[in-house]
Amino acid sequence: MVEVNFHLSVKPLFLLSSRFGLGPVSSFNRYQRNIYTRHQLSSILSFICTIFLACLINLLNNIFVRNNFPRIFSKFCEADKILLSKSDGIIYRRERLVSIKDIMILVIITVFTQIGFSWMNGFHSIVHILIYNLEQLPFFLNTIVTLQFKFWVRQLNQRLKIINNYLVKHTNHHQAEIIKSFRPNEVVSFIDCKDISSRYFVKHLKDIQWLRYVYSVLFEAKQLVNSTYAVPNVCQLITCYVTCVGALYWGIHAVSSHTGQIQATVYFVVCSYALLLLAWVLLNCHMACEEANKIIVYIQKVIANPSFTQFTEDELMKFVSQVRDTPIEFSPCGLFTLNLSLLCSTIGVICTYSVIMLQIG
Repeated sequence: MVEVNFHLSVKPLFLLSSRFGLGPVSSFNRYQRNIYTRHQLSSILSFICTIFLACLINLLNNIFVRNNFPRIFSKFCEADKILLSKSDGIIYRRERLVSIKDIMILVIITVFTQIGFSWMNGFHSIVHILIYNLEQLPFFLNTIVTLQFKFWVRQLNQRLKIINNYLVKHTNHHQAEIIKSFRPNEVVSFIDCKDISSRYFVKHLKDIQWLRYVYSVLFEAKQLVNSTYAVPNVCQLITCYVTCVGALYWGIHAVSSHTGQIQATVYFVVCSYALLLLAWVLLNCHMACEEANKIIVYIQKVIANPSFTQFTEDELMKFVSQVRDTPIEFSPCGLFTLNLSLLCSTIGVICTYSVIMLQIG
């Protein structure tokens, strides 16, 4: 049941990815029990367009890490079987709606941006617009890969919140206002604090060792996600640098010439879109890291609570050591850590190079 519900939330993004050859070799078949069946990745036409016009690095990377998709899927299902009960299908349905909303927003913004570029370059016919958008296919592929990475990071963040919620329940004997930091549009907001132990945790989850096991499973899922999207994340950062510096430079030139206000607007929109897409990913990674760090704080509160009798201090300290030794953070190729500090550094580099180019120009 968990696999079927989780497949429901993954399916929209998977279908979009498979059309461009970015899907896995295997996908979960909801009509069979725990069986991963092979299927055709995409049509011949889509595959040829992807090979010749798409981002070559992402495609080559996808060949080597394609089988990681079902492995990541199975890791999250393994954690959900412990953390969630069988009646939690509403969580997966909400994740499906969030995924569809993200896809629609990014597709609409991307299409209007590319149409604006086409119109700015004088391509007023439908044929020219289609040809120009086909040439921008690598940009679409980069957006799809970004959606995939953001989806898995969000799934990891939600399960870490459930672990923290379980620890917070033990720090407050009366269960009053347990969840204060959860936003209303997030999955964990469906948890009812008054009957959380009976609705959202299976009966055998009575020992801290189960939480340690779930954390280890989530860490393995994080490792798979990190290795799968390491190269695409580096490519996205480089693309953001090149796109934003060029767009900002030509946008300022268009404003100073007083003859290209529309061109300047399009350039600034492209620059803002690239930065917002990167900030969106970095914010989700930062939130997942912060949620993992909260585990140590909540464990210390549990130890300081004189009323707890279920968990021993030794087991809790082992959990603290486990979280410290296996931190949840995303570091593509070991070059840098995806967090908000990287966003500030990126904006600084873009502004610096733009100023240098303006002075040279």
